[in-house]
Amino acid sequence: MGQHDLFFFPTLGENYGHVIMEALMAGCPVLLSDRTPWRNLTAAGVGWDLPLEQPERFSAVLEECIAMDGPTFTEWSDRATAFAVQQATAPGTVEANRLLFRGVIRRHAVPLRPDAAPSPRYDEEGTP
Repeated sequence: MGQHDLFFFPTLGENYGHVIMEALMAGCPVLLSDRTPWRNLTAAGVGWDLPLEQPERFSAVLEECIAMDGPTFTEWSDRATAFAVQQATAPGTVEANRLLFRGVIRRHAVPLRPDAAPSPRYDEEGTP
């Protein structure tokens, strides 16, 4: 993603959007719908979160990005990376991700191979 200038993701909904974090970490500003938890991106100078019901706003931002000069893009890119690092290291972030993945493991414990025995269920602490 670091080789691209913009991550365009007009999604209908995300509970977190790990791919959004991946884009930001790579220094790629993001253009998202307002149906993710990633909000106020323009104020942070790292992207845009727009309503899907207003496609003309997406068009206007795309035109703005096309017209952006190199130094301005570099500023947006640097802010995107710094923002992602700040988000990733915020208190509670690691634990929130642990809980997310533990929940997935509990609900969808399936064998890695078709011939393997089913995976055990896990409790709240992530132990079988």
